[in-house]
Amino acid sequence: MRVEKKSYSARHRIVNAVTKILGFGKIFRKTDHGDDNKNRCELLIFDDAFPHPISGSRYEEFCAYLNHFGPLLIVTSGAALRGVEESRNITEVVIDFISENPKFLTKVLIFDKKAQYDAKLAYAARFENVVDFDLGYSVKVPFIVNLSSDERLDDEPALLRKYLSTPYCRKVIITDAATRDRLVAQQICPAEKVELCDISISSRMTFMEQELEKAGVVKNL
Repeated sequence: MRVEKKSYSARHRIVNAVTKILGFGKIFRKTDHGDDNKNRCELLIFDDAFPHPISGSRYEEFCAYLNHFGPLLIVTSGAALRGVEESRNITEVVIDFISENPKFLTKVLIFDKKAQYDAKLAYAARFENVVDFDLGYSVKVPFIVNLSSDERLDDEPALLRKYLSTPYCRKVIITDAATRDRLVAQQICPAEKVELCDISISSRMTFMEQELEKAGVVKNL
């Protein structure tokens, strides 16, 4: 175990040294993109697991976004790793991912409560991440959230209403009309915020492009 820790420690120092040489700063805690000390991008993704493949569908979706969208950041907390058999912490997981995908060197940040963000749009693939990152309250960035058909609807409608009714919540992605009807009937969020969208990555990517365009991002031709 000690050998493994030394290996990661050495790798961590190497990656941080490379980022400093390239002028990217400390990517594992906070990356500064401007004089006002904010992390700037067009699309900002909040997650509790990436780049760990604990959720294969999320991993595939986010990798597709990394390859497709330009100014994009993924902020990860690693909170989901507590529930799985994984000897690495989130820093080590990120180091491994960057080592295998160096082109994403400045695209994955470890969550820092003191960090500030300036983005056109944020996205959470699970409602739990909206709550954990306190989107719309602590993080004041317009956001989209993917909501599964049974997530919190029965147990915590008040919590759903708190986050989905905030002006910062732009869209709620769902996959079935029944969930839409329940959200509207329980006055959790207005009908115009609810977006029916299938689970395919291509459909999600098209939807994100449309929402970014509405937010003022000019699409490269």
